[in-house]
Amino acid sequence: MMRPNASGHLIKWAVGFGEFDIEYQSKLAVKAQVFADFVVELVGEQEEQRKESWMLHVDGSSTSNAGGAEILHEPGGVEIEVTTKLDFPTTNNKAEYEDLTIGLKMALDAGIRELDVYMDSQLVAMQIDGSYEMREWSITRYLKKVKDLMSKFDKCIIKQILRDENTRADTFSKFGTMVTGVKERKIIVMVKDRASVEEVEVVQCVMEEKSWKSEMDEYLVRGAKSLRANRFTMVNGKLYRRSA
Repeated sequence: MMRPNASGHLIKWAVGFGEFDIEYQSKLAVKAQVFADFVVELVGEQEEQRKESWMLHVDGSSTSNAGGAEILHEPGGVEIEVTTKLDFPTTNNKAEYEDLTIGLKMALDAGIRELDVYMDSQLVAMQIDGSYEMREWSITRYLKKVKDLMSKFDKCIIKQILRDENTRADTFSKFGTMVTGVKERKIIVMVKDRASVEEVEVVQCVMEEKSWKSEMDEYLVRGAKSLRANRFTMVNGKLYRRSA
């Protein structure tokens, strides 16, 4: 076990269930691609099915032990419920962005092209539509991430709703905060150990091929050995050939 509190819970359960001869088998958190494969298998491969608008209900938990929930509704009536556990320090506002990012990524991975997103965070909804100015750099990074994901859909609309209209997602988000080691429920559980905006950027470097001038520069400036260096001289940073 990775965390003491998780193993402590399991020990208590083992004692309590010992008389019933019940054996517990732990399950790992579901990764995004596994979820995507599950959605495709559930709704089928027909392209026309996923051209219709799906609905995504998102709620980030306001508790200190942050979690969240995403509920995807397929036009044909299929519902997919996901609860997330954020294993890193975050704020309520960032937790809302994290769960929105997770939901958007999963929808894209599942091949969904049109998405209507419903969330009860008025602040996040206003930040996304530009009606509320942001000054915090970390939130700006989240906003850019969300807009980049939204741009990959044929249509993606964010709609702010009342918390009373988002009760199911709110309930699942609270469940996510209680998940510490055991994930045995009939809903999909995802655990994240880092923020969505903490991604490694790969920069392509172009190496310049050395020429004969580079060889001379290295000798005259840094003292590198060269058989031809005695035929050249450097004046004010420029390389000149000596006369015979």
